[in-house]
Amino acid sequence: MKQAYVGFTQGFWTESLALMNNKGEYIFYPKGFEPTIVETDNIAFYEKPFLKRTRQFYSGQYRKAFESLNLKLKPKYYLSHHLCHAANAFQNSDFDSANIVVADSIGEWETVTVWKAYYINGYARYKKVSSRIYPFSLGLFYSSVTQLVGLIPNQDENKFMELSKLGTPDSQLELLMESQLLYRNNHRGCRGLYSGYNKEDLAHNTQTVLESYLLPLFDKKNNNCFSGGVAFNKLFVDKLLTKGYTLYVPNNPGDPGSAIGAAALLYGKKIGQLAQLNRASRYEREG
Repeated sequence: MKQAYVGFTQGFWTESLALMNNKGEYIFYPKGFEPTIVETDNIAFYEKPFLKRTRQFYSGQYRKAFESLNLKLKPKYYLSHHLCHAANAFQNSDFDSANIVVADSIGEWETVTVWKAYYINGYARYKKVSSRIYPFSLGLFYSSVTQLVGLIPNQDENKFMELSKLGTPDSQLELLMESQLLYRNNHRGCRGLYSGYNKEDLAHNTQTVLESYLLPLFDKKNNNCFSGGVAFNKLFVDKLLTKGYTLYVPNNPGDPGSAIGAAALLYGKKIGQLAQLNRASRYEREG
């Protein structure tokens, strides 16, 4: 395949690559890549490093804020983290217009964004209509309670969802968790909270709070796309479908899939996957 557009991610546990031709067909490497396979300089990175450094500095991650990126490839473009999530969903979908919800742990600063997307003369256009920024974070909130019950954040969320099915509603616990979501910096976890509550009830009410915040962001009268790490939450996705929402979630909604979104933004039009090339590596978890 002759490469025309390239998007890639790198950092934390993420490393992925999308190679796209001039027809919008792409090959995706979600678990690491060798830079020698890239044969064009039309390359986009999935976030804006300087903006991310300002957030890291704000949050006290001084070592991270000043360390060298050491990127495998030399980008020509640095694109917005959440916009790459949005493009991965919308331009992969069959929709001609859509309401897009992006929710994850942290982008550069943004943690939840809502977009309106449509095509003009075949080219995708995006308008951001709302956003929330760090330290508010649905992803960090969910991961903090996942850790609290003894599971591994960014890995065991499926186990946490299974736990939630066994729990019961508790209005007092739900109020406490809403306060945690709104007023606590969940980057620091939530150890010491919720003594006396069992794991199942903690998981159940965490899921309830997550869904209560997300549901109003979706538009039942229109097409919806959902992207970002929170889009891995199958319980919520299934609930949307059961309620009759028209919904598209990309196969790789987390950070690795943002490589596809970055390449898609360069291409500008609808895209389609040729192949996904998995290989055994240390890049096993998706954020």
